[in-house]
Amino acid sequence: MHKLGGGGGDKSTVKVKFEITFKGVSGLGPVGDKDGAREVYLAWKRGSKKGNRGETKHAPLAAGAKDAGAAQWNETFSVQATMLLYERLKKFDKKLIDVTLKEGKKKNGGAQAQQAAQAQQAAEANVSKNERKKFNREINALKEQLKKRDEREHQLQATITQLEQTTAAAKAVPPQPEATTTTTSSSGTSGEESAEDKKAAFKKRLELQLQKTTPGMLPAQRRRALSDPDRSNTETPVESRSEIVRPTGERLASMSKDKPMQTGKRPPTRVGGSLIRSRSNSEESVAKLQQELLAKDEEIRQLKEKLDASSVAVAGTAVAEEELGRLRDELESVRAAKELKEKELESRLSALDHDLAEERKRTEQLLAARASGEEQETAQRQALLDTETERLKAELHQKDDQLKLAATQQQDMLREEEEKVKAQEAELERQRAQAEALREQLAAAEAETGALREQTQTLEADATVLTVYRNILDSVQKDIEPYLLPAILAQPASVFSNTSDRKSSASAKLHELLRDSLNTPEDIMRVLDGLLERFRQADLFPSVIKQLCVQIFYWLDISLFNYLAKTDNLCTCGNGFQIKYALAEIAQWFYQPSVTPYIDSATARTMLVRINEAVNVLVMDRSIFSNESIVREVFPTLNPVQLMHLLDSFRPDEVSSELVPTEAKQLLARMAGKARNTTMFLQFDTSVLLPSA
Repeated sequence: MHKLGGGGGDKSTVKVKFEITFKGVSGLGPVGDKDGAREVYLAWKRGSKKGNRGETKHAPLAAGAKDAGAAQWNETFSVQATMLLYERLKKFDKKLIDVTLKEGKKKNGGAQAQQAAQAQQAAEANVSKNERKKFNREINALKEQLKKRDEREHQLQATITQLEQTTAAAKAVPPQPEATTTTTSSSGTSGEESAEDKKAAFKKRLELQLQKTTPGMLPAQRRRALSDPDRSNTETPVESRSEIVRPTGERLASMSKDKPMQTGKRPPTRVGGSLIRSRSNSEESVAKLQQELLAKDEEIRQLKEKLDASSVAVAGTAVAEEELGRLRDELESVRAAKELKEKELESRLSALDHDLAEERKRTEQLLAARASGEEQETAQRQALLDTETERLKAELHQKDDQLKLAATQQQDMLREEEEKVKAQEAELERQRAQAEALREQLAAAEAETGALREQTQTLEADATVLTVYRNILDSVQKDIEPYLLPAILAQPASVFSNTSDRKSSASAKLHELLRDSLNTPEDIMRVLDGLLERFRQADLFPSVIKQLCVQIFYWLDISLFNYLAKTDNLCTCGNGFQIKYALAEIAQWFYQPSVTPYIDSATARTMLVRINEAVNVLVMDRSIFSNESIVREVFPTLNPVQLMHLLDSFRPDEVSSELVPTEAKQLLARMAGKARNTTMFLQFDTSVLLPSA
């Protein structure tokens, strides 16, 4: 149920109420009035886009807003309801997402929960961004309204001050007597003429003084002075005109009381009667205006009290803004009413000016006829009028000083209010800058987190690949290791002998039997062919197959060299020829049609280089070790320590009984002393990619 009360009737009783009570949305259970707030906000937003809020399903709310007026709608609903709905929508969206998260965790084991969390972040970001923009627009609108309010209050204060002065001037007008002249039966013609002359002289002096006080002011100028307070410095204020006009009846009455007219010729009552009647009517009108102005003064005083009470809380709550708006409307209505009263008073003054002009004409006629006998009295009256004029001028100066002081105080108050507003704006800008800095820090942190997450995923993928790669190498090593040593290092010498015994049939049969009973290099090649076929069936990249093959032969090279270096009885010339023959058979595997697409000839020549150099140490002439340059050229891979160890382990056999020369050992000892690399046994690292791969 939506209620938007107010509008119409007495503006002092305008109140806006906004109540939202809805039941929960289906499927989510009762959630208080948050769902209703969301519906109202979305409906109002859709209505704003359509240009007619009455088209939405919340017609009572839109109708109430339309009746209350666009300004009242913006100041009440936009400020109060939007902020209320914004807070409630944030809580509602959070609860809705929490419910969705729980349901998602129950149904899909976290997949929908993750989507709901992303939806929550997107919804909060969208709502926060839109509401922040709208809140900023409303803040700017409120600032403009406050500025306009200050301007209207300033104008109203000037109008109130002017009306107070006019009221004070109107209150000072005393009631006029019904008759301004009395006649006695004993007065003669000469006394009556003397009274008429005195009256004419007084009126003439009054006319002259009035011209001095308000020189050249026409009724149009008086209307401008009433309607425009800023012209009060150049034109005669309303109160000065009232103060000058006011003493006319009083002076006539005092003149008739001080010097009663002599009996004789009766004065022209037509002129005096019209003046008395016009003054009586004016006094009644002024009295009536005084009562109305008193009522308006009381109303202004009440409005000032309300305005002061509401201005205290204007910066704190949105309700205070609503009350200020209402008070501004009331002040505008009071101002309009006062303007009407001012226009009415101006029309009355115009009528009085007209009567005064008529009276001037009559007075000029009387003065022209009776000016001869009134010179002395005219001088006295002139002195009295001058004294009265000086007094009035002093009062006017005093009132001007008071008005200037009040205006200065009002300007100081306005300046203080402006400074407060500027301070609040600066604080708001500072908070916005802090929020923007925090937002940038959050974005940077999120970007850094994303980069770290990508690096982690890359490292995990690399670790997985290396693990798989190491497992493949371990599996290959387990397959080849049972055949490796028996096929290459454990063959009897007769198998590889070239003597005439092999040519006999018995020797050939023995050779075949030995070949069938022992592991041969063909067994290793068969294992390698099976591995290569499995790699092709697994659709591995050619570069990966090449790297695996290179790594396998790298392991074969290191394993054979370490085993030869650790076993002293293998370091003979016959075993060297045996190993060299087996390695040559294994090297033929690289030139098979199934292998050449993956390993080229240049790469094949680098395979098994260490074991080949070690075998060359055993089978080559030992005299080459007497020349250091030849040693470095023939054995570039092995260091002097390894060469010296192989020569120390060399044993003469049937094939070669030549011993190692002492000069060769001394040369290798000197080279080992100068060498940086003194490693004896080689280490196999499966995580290292070979440069040849």
